[in-house]
Amino acid sequence: MAGAIREAAEAGREVYLVLISNGSPITALVNRYNSTFFCVLCNQQHSFHYSAQQLVEARLAEFRASAAALGIRHVEEMLLDERQAGEEGFIRSIKNKILEYESALRGASHRLVSGRKDFVPNPAHLASTAAAEEAQKEASGKLDLQMYRIYEYRRRFRQGHGCAKITTLTDQQWDYKRIALNQYLRFNPQEGRLAFGLHSVPDLFGLILGWKSKENRREFLDLLR
Repeated sequence: MAGAIREAAEAGREVYLVLISNGSPITALVNRYNSTFFCVLCNQQHSFHYSAQQLVEARLAEFRASAAALGIRHVEEMLLDERQAGEEGFIRSIKNKILEYESALRGASHRLVSGRKDFVPNPAHLASTAAAEEAQKEASGKLDLQMYRIYEYRRRFRQGHGCAKITTLTDQQWDYKRIALNQYLRFNPQEGRLAFGLHSVPDLFGLILGWKSKENRREFLDLLR
């Protein structure tokens, strides 16, 4: 979605970026950090003793750095823990946030992560989609809702099939996106930067940034009517 964020900014629109999840790591990811082995992802010997809260703080640092790299000034952190809030509560909180921004900024374009086409179900992505659907229903279909398929890059064949729109980023938009994504790859424990994103979904960064093939400058979205 970084390209879409820059596209809106370049069009002179006021952009508000909202982080919904606090990024609390699953047990497997905590173990990945704290197990003893040489990690080729961050080029470091792993033998840490990080708590889940330390990883959450590292995740937030990445988000803030990425937002700054995109030139976004209005940033909000809801920091919801979907596992503690429960599915219904999590969805309701997202829906209310969508309607809150629509009430304050009539006719705003709401851009969220889509979870319907994920290869592996992502609870936060699914909740985002369900919340958008509920908000659209309450607004009688009047909202401008655009849902971005973040995991579409994993599709080897017929990538983008069924999408309402596929956009190809300009050179400038791609430069911004690449710098923003690189914030999730930075490993510097002294600065609280632990490459959380890289350790979470290394294949996704590789597919977008072109570590093993061509970089993918496209973004995939569906419209929610």
